[in-house]
Amino acid sequence: SDAMISLWDSILKRRPEPLEETTAYLTTANLLEVVQRGTGKRAKKLEHLVAGKTGTLDYDVWFAGFTWARTAVTWLGSDRYERPLGFFGKSGMLGGTIALPAWLDFMKELDVERPQRRLPMVDRPKDIELVYIDRATGLLGDNNDILMPHILGTAPIDSAFEENSPENIEDQEGEF
Repeated sequence: SDAMISLWDSILKRRPEPLEETTAYLTTANLLEVVQRGTGKRAKKLEHLVAGKTGTLDYDVWFAGFTWARTAVTWLGSDRYERPLGFFGKSGMLGGTIALPAWLDFMKELDVERPQRRLPMVDRPKDIELVYIDRATGLLGDNNDILMPHILGTAPIDSAFEENSPENIEDQEGEF
């Protein structure tokens, strides 16, 4: 039948290439940070390691997240842009406060298996270096700051602490 031929043809079609390993690693690392320290912190209530992204606009909010075995997106909003959702302040209608709890409830219902603390892609590619970054400036930090992956050669070269480094303090002493 035509349906069987069409199904068979779709199986034989070339699939799109997967993401490059480096791109997948950086994307996952950033989405993990959203859950660990950002607007997706509530997702940590799931016993699985979660990576994801919140989103907030006037007419809709969402959370897209994944665990080792599941991916889901929750979206709440007005698909016709009929009226704004409401207050967007600190505790208002935000992706992390409205859509993420719905995602969390859904995932808790699905994930009845033993929790996994790993995501499928865990090995750091050879062209990725981990660098401490100062949260306030985005410049190089120290081991009290956040460890972030960068493609080799793309990490900041300026330090957040250069102004206070001993070399610069000695250089400045003669100018006062």
